[in-house]
Amino acid sequence: MNKDQRINEILQYWAQLYRENPTKEFSDRTFYNHLIFTGVKMEDRRINLSIQQSKTNPNFRKNPAAIDPNCNPQSTFNNWIQLYSDSRKTDCFVSPYWQYFCQFVSKDNKARMSHEHIKIYIPLDSDHIEYGAKMIFDFLEQNNISHLSKIGREIRFDDIVVRLINPDDAKKLLDFVSRNPYLQEGLIQANPFAFQKNGIAMAVDGSESYNSTVATLIKAYMDYRRKTNTLNNVNVENFYEYIRRLYIDQFISRRNQNLKTILDWKDKDEEKNNKGYNCYSRQILETNRLLIEALEAMTIRFNRNGISNVNAFFDTGDGKYITSKNNLRERMLHSNFRTTLKQILHQKRMTFAEYAQLILDQYHIDLNSLIQKKTM
Repeated sequence: MNKDQRINEILQYWAQLYRENPTKEFSDRTFYNHLIFTGVKMEDRRINLSIQQSKTNPNFRKNPAAIDPNCNPQSTFNNWIQLYSDSRKTDCFVSPYWQYFCQFVSKDNKARMSHEHIKIYIPLDSDHIEYGAKMIFDFLEQNNISHLSKIGREIRFDDIVVRLINPDDAKKLLDFVSRNPYLQEGLIQANPFAFQKNGIAMAVDGSESYNSTVATLIKAYMDYRRKTNTLNNVNVENFYEYIRRLYIDQFISRRNQNLKTILDWKDKDEEKNNKGYNCYSRQILETNRLLIEALEAMTIRFNRNGISNVNAFFDTGDGKYITSKNNLRERMLHSNFRTTLKQILHQKRMTFAEYAQLILDQYHIDLNSLIQKKTM
């Protein structure tokens, strides 16, 4: 089945659901969840790599100090952390502010400091992800390839994401994965909406979640088809045309910059962002990162008053509402956090609380779990 056929299959699934539920409102989140688990085996959807016992090394005790306290001591996440604990080239860790991911970052910091990345998705199933990830990051180390990468705790078609800064390095990684029998055996089908090569999906890294953007577009298309009573006309060609018209309306006619559609029907000229948009995208990305860090830090410190503290800082600019730990207060005071967030809220027509919850949901962050851990 080629990619257009797979996209059409997804669209037909939703068309049938809409016909069977003519008055039901489906949320963006429902579309997102369906999308990210497309092609994933049912038994893999219940796996949590941060607590599941390591398959390749179930009894490791190499370096207890390297174990992340937020994970099961013998989990797959902690196995990776221990495997790279002595590495001279790769930091492997779970951030207390981003516990959904196990992160792999080159110590040379070249990729970390770059604002532009080539994003490569290498989704592996549960039988291959633990050892397969080691093969991938060993390859990057051996070839001195700088990267900023992460692995989510769920098996999905974006469970392994590698960000690179050099197109030649991206080609080397693609060739390695394409020629490796073990990785090929474990590959989950790539996101059909993304540009693909040999079953591996790629995208240009931006300020918003790629899969969230695609899910939002599918929902908009299905809502339009319901409104116009044309659900029987749903197909991949009509979907492309709908996105093309939306693109022209948003970017050419209105010159809006609050929606980044990166479907691969665009030609090369359409793929290029101007410098102003790239700058604004970086500001949004940095703002979202600071927002997540502040929400988690203030929740840990003040329990349920954490969100209101960050909201108060946003409203007043008074640094007293933000902890100085990890230099967070200074970083927020000397950034464009408040200015950029005001622009985002205006464009999205959202309140601070609504946007904060959107970002928390997007990155699978549960503030209640932080409160519970604090009280235990």
